[in-house]
Amino acid sequence: MDEHIKEIHINRLKYNLDSFKDLMDRIKSDKDFVLELISNLNLYHDFRTFFKELPENLQKDKEVALKIIEVNPNFLRHLPEQFKDDKEIVYKAVKLEKTVFIDASDRFRDDKNLALYCLQSHSLFVSKKEVFEKLSDRLKEDKDIVLECIRSEPSIYLIVPDKLKNDKEVAKETVRVDGILYEQLPEKLKNDKGIALVAVKSYPSVYESLPLELQNDIDVGFAALRRNYQIFKILTSELRNDEEIVYQTLMYDVSCLDYAGKDIFNNKRIALTALYKNPLLLSKFSEKIRDDKQIVKNSISQSGLALEHVSDRWKDNEELVADAIKKNGLALKFASERLRNDKKIAYLAYKKNKQAIMYFGKELKQEIKGLDIEAYFNAFFLKETLESEFTQKDSGIKSKKAKI
Repeated sequence: MDEHIKEIHINRLKYNLDSFKDLMDRIKSDKDFVLELISNLNLYHDFRTFFKELPENLQKDKEVALKIIEVNPNFLRHLPEQFKDDKEIVYKAVKLEKTVFIDASDRFRDDKNLALYCLQSHSLFVSKKEVFEKLSDRLKEDKDIVLECIRSEPSIYLIVPDKLKNDKEVAKETVRVDGILYEQLPEKLKNDKGIALVAVKSYPSVYESLPLELQNDIDVGFAALRRNYQIFKILTSELRNDEEIVYQTLMYDVSCLDYAGKDIFNNKRIALTALYKNPLLLSKFSEKIRDDKQIVKNSISQSGLALEHVSDRWKDNEELVADAIKKNGLALKFASERLRNDKKIAYLAYKKNKQAIMYFGKELKQEIKGLDIEAYFNAFFLKETLESEFTQKDSGIKSKKAKI
């Protein structure tokens, strides 16, 4: 065929491949023309219609088949059976598009290298399960093949032969990718600590499905918590009473105290950690903790309102109550009745927050009833000052007389 004529036909067919059927038979039968035309096509052309219009001899021509595969490897499924069984054609197609493996003849179902090559790809159109189901029985029992499948589609574990379902490495890889599949493991493997650790790291909520012995294992508990600290609430009572478990959880989530075991609320280290986060959590702890000087001082230094939760002896401690009021005048509400009647303490609270007058002691309230509060306290402190100066002078005079 004249090169100029060939070029005209090819340029036209690139944009309207359907018109191939209108060509004269001698042009359709020209192998060189057909090969060059195919080279100018792309994935979006209708190869099925085009292929049907080819003469029978070209439909069975390996060179034509290879050229089509170069342009559109997915067309392997539409080629004659002889080409689906041809190693060169199949390998070429798979190299370009791994998922076409499922369209090859049955003899490739037992080709391990080809199967592994295909399984290492990702496709929106063909799942690993489809590829796996296409494999020979021998390859379905091949550990390397199964592991490769599971790494991207762990649910394949459900259809692998029992021999591999009971394989520890296969089970571990399955739950590493999808921890929820732990529930599908044989009982023997469910009792394996190593597998349980991998499963809870992948899917912490599967912790609830573990045997009790593993649920009580501190390593397993920590593994689940590190992935999701909300898991604390479903830990066993034994672990919710464990100092280290609670301590680590507190660093991220103080609400864990709502689920902690009762022994925890008598633990000073836990208390200090929790109160650093929120001093008002002191209310949750034991009387012993609420009476501890260090803990009480630490809590008050962060929030005066923590005074509400300290033991009674500290509510009657002038220094501590004063520190609480300096933080928040309304802390006077939680001081002892004696200190709420103490004019110095009361005035300190009033100065910090005028509303503190609501929490003055009964005696003090009665004493200031109807009076100007500022004038009352000014008179009180003036009297205090004068009495103090008089006492100092009197002490000085007595000291001089003693010397004489």
